[in-house]
Amino acid sequence: AGTRYYVRGNGGSVSNSGLSWNDAFKYLQQALTVANSGDEIWVAAGVYYPDDGGPYPSDSRNATFTLEDGVAIYGGFAGTETLLSQRNFTVNLTILSGDVDNNDFNGDGNFIAESIADIVGSNAYHVVTTSGNASTAILDGLVITAGKADGNTDPLNKGGGVYAYQSSATLRNLAFSANYAGSGGGLAGVDCPALSLTKADFVNNYALFEGGGLALINSTLTLTNVMLGGNEAGSSGGGMDNSNSTISIDDAIFMNNQAPLGGGMANRFNTRLDLVNGTFSSNYASSGGGGMYNQNSRPTLSNLTFTDNRSPVGGGMYNLNSNPTLLFNTFRDNQADFGGGLSNDNSRPVIQFGLFEGNYASDKGGAVHNLNGSNLSLLSSTVRNNQAAAGGGMYNYLSNPDLTNVDFQNNRADSASLGGGGMYNYSSSPVLSRVTFNVNTASNAGGGMYNYLGSHPQLTDVTFSGNTAQNGGGMRNHSGNNQPELNRVTFVGNEAAFGGGMSNDNSAPRLTNVTFSGNYASHFGGGMMNYQSSPLLWNVTFYQNASEDPGGGLYNSNGGLLFLRNVIVAGSVNGDCVNGPGGVVAGEYTLVQDSGANACGAVNGFGFTVGVDPELGPLASNGGFTQTHALLKDSPAIDAVLNNNCPNEDQRGVTRPQKAYCDVGAVEYTDPLLVFLPLVRK
Repeated sequence: AGTRYYVRGNGGSVSNSGLSWNDAFKYLQQALTVANSGDEIWVAAGVYYPDDGGPYPSDSRNATFTLEDGVAIYGGFAGTETLLSQRNFTVNLTILSGDVDNNDFNGDGNFIAESIADIVGSNAYHVVTTSGNASTAILDGLVITAGKADGNTDPLNKGGGVYAYQSSATLRNLAFSANYAGSGGGLAGVDCPALSLTKADFVNNYALFEGGGLALINSTLTLTNVMLGGNEAGSSGGGMDNSNSTISIDDAIFMNNQAPLGGGMANRFNTRLDLVNGTFSSNYASSGGGGMYNQNSRPTLSNLTFTDNRSPVGGGMYNLNSNPTLLFNTFRDNQADFGGGLSNDNSRPVIQFGLFEGNYASDKGGAVHNLNGSNLSLLSSTVRNNQAAAGGGMYNYLSNPDLTNVDFQNNRADSASLGGGGMYNYSSSPVLSRVTFNVNTASNAGGGMYNYLGSHPQLTDVTFSGNTAQNGGGMRNHSGNNQPELNRVTFVGNEAAFGGGMSNDNSAPRLTNVTFSGNYASHFGGGMMNYQSSPLLWNVTFYQNASEDPGGGLYNSNGGLLFLRNVIVAGSVNGDCVNGPGGVVAGEYTLVQDSGANACGAVNGFGFTVGVDPELGPLASNGGFTQTHALLKDSPAIDAVLNNNCPNEDQRGVTRPQKAYCDVGAVEYTDPLLVFLPLVRK
């Protein structure tokens, strides 16, 4: 409904009316001077400087293109179009340049600064300015380059490309290239109530402090389809820095940005971020958060990929005093010293449907590193092919994460003195439910899990399969009275020199309804090895474990106090239960297939049965989350616990007892006819 003004740098004139392409203005500032709310300005391809054709003296650093309320500026025209849809802003580059002294390096002749090194002399502080009186302004289809906000005072140190103050302007189809500022090299938004940015590229911008590409302070911003690449900040947020702001982003790429904190993005001081559909790739932070850094913030991140990002702490992401929510995110091939994929310090992120793959930490936490009360919630996620010196999959220090439906697969801890191929717990007590540790490796100890110095993890419905280590192929409990609690857990096919399934040293694990099957030790304790430890085993089954030295099923020595209640130890290679020097075994209602020295020697307990085959079926999915060995119908373990001192359920979750008395071992016998009879009746 308003007037349309036309601008052609090549072919226009200062004496024209600006009302057609043939009578176009020469300078953009001419059109801004006469335009009113409701008007449009169409700008043809070319380069435009804010000190030309307007109220500013020539070569003035204060010169800027000031957006007007209700005025829309469109670039990308060849100079013949009659419809807005006919323009092509990717071909017909309309360039707004801060090179007011006309001496920037322009080796390729395109008048676009490709890096801040191209900026020479005293350029405009802000190429574009939008303030409180531009809430309905539109800037669409232009390249913004070579702004230099290097002043000592606010706002001359913010927003080299665009400085937005208390503005709700709409910015679309823009490219920000090689702008410089103290903060917000490409764009700085300060106290903006509803700034909107759509289809924008931020490339090779630099900020001395925050936000190489874009900085938001006390603002509300909506971004759609944006790319921030090659930007750099001297403090935080190489691509984007957000402080005390509310931001919504849909479809974003952060690539090759760098800063000390948050190479790709930094969110600080109660920033509320909702980011959906994006990629953080090849960003670098010299201190923390290669892809993203969160401090005192609670971002919600969905459908993001963090790949090939690097930093000493948190290659993909670093959370400090922050509680982000992550849904359907992938961390792949990121690198750090601590937390190759993700590092959390006093933070409680919630991660659901996550994938951590191929991340690397030279020190601790190949995929995830938690410390100082970082009680992470990890749900329905996969952690695979990650590597670190300790905690190839996850490293926990003074933290108690909660994991449900998580798979640790083929992670590795390569330190000769530490361990934890899948998980390392240092004075930590994670809670695990429906978790698998499959084919993880530790050069030293704890192929699946390593518990150290007072760690008390709780494991329910967990499987350790095919893990390897020098000590404790499936799990290693070492020093400091670790007290892990295991319920409905299976150790199958794990290997180590000592303790193929589990190795205990100065620890007191509690095992209820647990199965050890087919584990192997090249020395002692194919199923379990105890050294100066006091494990309590309650309705546990050891079957077909093996070792080269004594104790294919169990080996207990050197002050080990092993208590067996309702336990089966059978089918072992090189002895079911060997009690070495200084070992003591006690218990009740336990069945050991071997006899003599291979039945734990002189047992101080009641109801022990030795030299009898328990008659077990093969390891199979007999119900429940973990595989088990079912009792065959004539097994002597059935109805053998005469005092009924047993758990309320077996490893499958079946109620005990099924008959008059509880059964020995991890599985209560159920009559197949009774199980299937309701199905037959139906």
